[in-house]
Amino acid sequence: MSSCSSANGDGAAGNADVGSLMSLSALMAVGIILVAFVVAAVFYRMENGRWSRFWRFVERHLTLLFLLTWTFGFCIYTVGMFIVSDDAAGFTVDSFLRLLRQTPMGVVHAFGMFVMDSDISAVHEEFHSNLLFMTLFSLAHFMAAAVSMLFVIKHFGYNLMARVQLWATGCSGAMRERLFIFWGINEPSYLLAADIRRTLKAGTYRLVFVKTADDGDETSAPTGLDRLFDFLSLKNRELDHLKELNCLTATAFARLSRCELTAAERNDGTQVLAGKLALGQVARLIGKTRGELHFFMLGDDQESNLRATANICADSDIRRFAEVEGHKVTIYSHARYDSASRVVEDAYSSSNLDVKIVDSSHASIDQLKSTPDYHPIRFVELDTTHNVGTVTSPFTSLVVGFGESGQDAVRYLHEFGAFVSSLSSVDDDQPGSDNANRQVMRSEYHCHVVDAGMDQLKGRFLSSAPALDGEGSRDLYSFHDCDISSPDFYSLLDQVAATVNYVVVALGDSEQSISAAVNIFNYVRRNRVDISRFKIFVRSYSSYYEPHMRDIADHYNQVGTPAFAEHIVIFGSAASIYTFGNIVESRFEAEGRLYNRAYCTVNNRLGTKDEWALRREILLGRHTLEAYGELRRKEMQDVENAYHAFTKLYIIERVCADNSALSSWFADGRVPKFGRISAHEHLLEGIVEAQGDYSAPDRGVHPSDRGDHLSGAVGYNAADQLLFRNLARLEHLRWNGSHEALGYRYYGDHPTLSQQLPFGTWHSCNERYRLHNCLMPWEALDAESLLAGWDDATKPDGRAYPDYKLYDFVVVTTTINNYFHSHDQNQV
Repeated sequence: MSSCSSANGDGAAGNADVGSLMSLSALMAVGIILVAFVVAAVFYRMENGRWSRFWRFVERHLTLLFLLTWTFGFCIYTVGMFIVSDDAAGFTVDSFLRLLRQTPMGVVHAFGMFVMDSDISAVHEEFHSNLLFMTLFSLAHFMAAAVSMLFVIKHFGYNLMARVQLWATGCSGAMRERLFIFWGINEPSYLLAADIRRTLKAGTYRLVFVKTADDGDETSAPTGLDRLFDFLSLKNRELDHLKELNCLTATAFARLSRCELTAAERNDGTQVLAGKLALGQVARLIGKTRGELHFFMLGDDQESNLRATANICADSDIRRFAEVEGHKVTIYSHARYDSASRVVEDAYSSSNLDVKIVDSSHASIDQLKSTPDYHPIRFVELDTTHNVGTVTSPFTSLVVGFGESGQDAVRYLHEFGAFVSSLSSVDDDQPGSDNANRQVMRSEYHCHVVDAGMDQLKGRFLSSAPALDGEGSRDLYSFHDCDISSPDFYSLLDQVAATVNYVVVALGDSEQSISAAVNIFNYVRRNRVDISRFKIFVRSYSSYYEPHMRDIADHYNQVGTPAFAEHIVIFGSAASIYTFGNIVESRFEAEGRLYNRAYCTVNNRLGTKDEWALRREILLGRHTLEAYGELRRKEMQDVENAYHAFTKLYIIERVCADNSALSSWFADGRVPKFGRISAHEHLLEGIVEAQGDYSAPDRGVHPSDRGDHLSGAVGYNAADQLLFRNLARLEHLRWNGSHEALGYRYYGDHPTLSQQLPFGTWHSCNERYRLHNCLMPWEALDAESLLAGWDDATKPDGRAYPDYKLYDFVVVTTTINNYFHSHDQNQV
């Protein structure tokens, strides 16, 4: 009985000992975590404080430290496992062979040091009492532990401190005007975030990067602990970028693109960030923002980007933020801008929530539009003395590669390569020089398009832009189904080498594109004396290869001509596309709003609300395909007007420099700086006055008498009027070209469909059938204005009465006013 009691007593004591040990172990674990946190915080401060240089030195030489430590440990273990036999006399060949046999285990133990594996049992006992050896043994393991900890702190310490910083900011951070959230860690996001930091004032915004499960680019996904380690850690390059940006970071274990939302959740909203993705701290930052929220999905997986965009639009926190007056939400999704991706824009955009598709191919062509020296007008001869502002020479272009960028390039050239021919009439009441039925003609234009898969690409492209394959357009384009290495391609070069002005090379591969560009450049140089009006534009697809492309281009630009001339131009790089000015806050969109306001001015539609926002609100509120199409078309035209301003201003500059009759357009006559156009402050008002009062019984000035009233109101002489008129004609040709590239046609050019529509509906734009009543020659616009109801006295006062030529004059006037406004601002 006593023995049983003793056993029970021992068991109770043992349980108590186990409990005490467990408590002590838990305290030790907490202590270790706290120590690790303190160490991580210290090193984090070292990275960003006065010790930053030392820390960067250590980071840069971490591999060297590893190799030195490993070598030191290898020597220690190899020596420690070696004993000279008693009968050996000194270090002999036999001793060397026995030392060599210890090498494999020395390698193993040296690597083991870096995982905190200290195997003293592998060292013979003779060395255990050797003070020098044990000191070196301890030093080797300490160095290995330090190197390992530096690696761990660098990769996991950043994550630890980032979580703390995110939590602290969400709880007690100050309000900011703008919040930028980047979904995924990728190069476009880095570039854009870096440009935001350069552009915006510190303290007015926050940058947040969310590392996602989609960020890895490995072909085979890791599993188990390897997957967890890979996900939680950051690559050296990623970590360096995030440190440079000084941004907040978070980690999402779930994929936003794969969130399963019910129909009710999509309609009514649900907590996607805070709930389904467990990113409550990121969602809390939305409440720390009082102006704009920008959300970016810029990864390479375009399908995943679109699905993620659709899901984040259902987030109830984001919806509530957008509903507050003065707030604005914009979600950017990298995808090809086509009918499929436009569904996301149409379905989820609203008055205060915008979904914008970021098409890198489209944006690369916008780079050409935004650079004045790259406009086609720079490659043709201008008439500056007789029919001023018109073009006397042909414009010939070559597009090599008909993929996404190539197709966008053709659309751009069709629009921006449309000029008024010098054979056009000087006055609207007279016919042109070569065709009695046409007053205004497009100057000579031809574009050759080359691709090895042209048969598959051409059909889809022309079906989306049938006007480019119409009766009048067949002389404008030649589509060649051939490889760039084929005899057919070089036969084509023979034909165009003497006349080609503008070459766009976009083959989908940087190395192949620059190689083709060099071949074309050399071929043209061998077959042509004057290459001053000749450039090759090469699309860059790889940031890694781009510096080499620029080196090649600089080499041929410097030694290929007597003096340096930029004949080979690299465009479309990621660094030039993903900028604050291109993606977030476009200068050209801001100027486009001014063109829209000018339209509203002459249409008596100005109100107290921003006209751009009001148009979006009205058209998006209709929820029809036609309304979405109308909104895209009109906003695009406003922005295109801003891009095309460079062409119009260049014509004004060149004409005024050569024609003394137009010297009044300059204050001091100096070129190329503009002075003030006389009475430019009242130019737009003068046009409105010339048009007349829409509320008057006679409905204002008849379109056919516009010229006399315009010159009287503005005070231009005959030369001024001619240049002004030719610029308006140029605008109409640009507008026609833009609409044709978008797929629009004139009603009469689609006879089968037009016969089924009432004739009265011909005098407007039909978005469903993509038919527009103004896609006609300049000289037919006055009659169309009358047919569209300009002089219909039955219409109520205050409505818009179309004078279609007036719209083109307004674009020219707004271009001039915008220039002088920005010029005056720069002088302040």
